[in-house]
Amino acid sequence: MTPSNDKTPTTKPVQRTVFDLILFDDVKLTKTVTLPSKPASVENALEACNHDTSAFLEIFYDGLCERALEAAKQDISDFKIVAEDGTATEVYTGTPVSEEKGVAINAAILGLAKAMGYSKDLSKEQKRALKEQAVQFMRSNPAMLASIQG
Repeated sequence: MTPSNDKTPTTKPVQRTVFDLILFDDVKLTKTVTLPSKPASVENALEACNHDTSAFLEIFYDGLCERALEAAKQDISDFKIVAEDGTATEVYTGTPVSEEKGVAINAAILGLAKAMGYSKDLSKEQKRALKEQAVQFMRSNPAMLASIQG
């Protein structure tokens, strides 16, 4: 294998939330971490692990698992619908949209529900009913359906 010519360190932000005893509130923290460079060979990878083959195999296995999970997320087949009680039995056969489009549709539903009287002060059942009315309105309106599907 040829060594990597890219010597520029890659950075990535990490975040966590802590409860601060002085503020007596949650504080969201962030910092930038310099990631290790990509090894150009197995020998370089072992060197990065201080020649600890157990550590190398653990890291390698973690990477394989992450790849398998990402591939599974991309393949919509065999996913099951999770019910409110946490059980997952029914296989999903719907038509998914992109995350961005899903956010836009949910915003439109909430906007319509607010126009129908939805507010934070209502009970959970009342909110659900108003959102369902908004969904039914959108489904019965050809122009709205076209904008959602297009």
